[in-house]
Amino acid sequence: MNKVIYVVLFIFVYASSCSPSPEKQAKEIIASSISYHDPKSNWGNLERIVVEKQQINYDSEGLETSEIIFSQEFRLKPYFEAKHTWEKDSITHKVTFDGLNVNYMMGENEVLNPGFLKSNKAELELAYLDLVMPMTLSSMSKSLLYQNKINLSDNRVAETVAVELKDGKNLDLYFLPETYQLIAYKQKIRDEFEVVNNVEMQDYKGMSFPAKKEVFASDSLGNHLYLKSIITYQLTN
Repeated sequence: MNKVIYVVLFIFVYASSCSPSPEKQAKEIIASSISYHDPKSNWGNLERIVVEKQQINYDSEGLETSEIIFSQEFRLKPYFEAKHTWEKDSITHKVTFDGLNVNYMMGENEVLNPGFLKSNKAELELAYLDLVMPMTLSSMSKSLLYQNKINLSDNRVAETVAVELKDGKNLDLYFLPETYQLIAYKQKIRDEFEVVNNVEMQDYKGMSFPAKKEVFASDSLGNHLYLKSIITYQLTN
C-alpha cells in the first residue's frame, strides 16, 4: 500500500514539475501572439507611427454623447516620444512626452499640476499600448500570468493572460487559442469594468494593427452591459 502511495505521489510531483508555470505559459502566449501580429518581425524596424483616432461615445441608453478626433504620433527611435492632440469645446488640447518630461497645453495655457501631468502621461502610454499590443507587452509589463480558458460574450473561447503594467494598471488579455490573435482585453476604470474588443484589423507595414474597436461596459467577469464607445484608427505615415 505504501509503495502504491509513493508511486502516485511520484507521478503527481513529476507531472507538476513538467507543467509550465503560469508565468512561462503567459510569456509563451505573448510570444505566439507577437508572431501572429508581426509574422515577418518588422516591429524592430519601425521608427514612427502616426494615427488619426476617432472615438464616438454612447450612454447606457445607446444615445451618442460625443465624438472626438485624436491626432497621435509615437516616435520609437532613438527613444520613445509621443504627441496627442484633440479638440474639445473649441479648445485644442495637446499632450507631449519628449522622453523625459510631459507637457500639457490647453489652448494657449500650459497646465503645470504634477498629478494631472502624471495622469496624462499614463493615458498617453495606454493609448500607445492600446494601438500596438501585443508587440510591447513584455517591455511595458511588470508581471504576466496565465489564468485559464473562458467563454466570451460572443461565445468564442479565449486564453486569458493577466497583466500588471509597470504603472500598476491591471489588464486581462484574451487570445484565440488557435492563432493567439489578441482579440480583446478587460480593464478596471475607477470602480467600473470595461471590455475592449478588436473588431477589425488592418495591415500596416506587414503587421496587424487594430482598425476598429468596440468598448463595452461590463461586470467583473467581462459580461457586456452596454456599448460605451466605437473607436476607429487610420494609420497615416
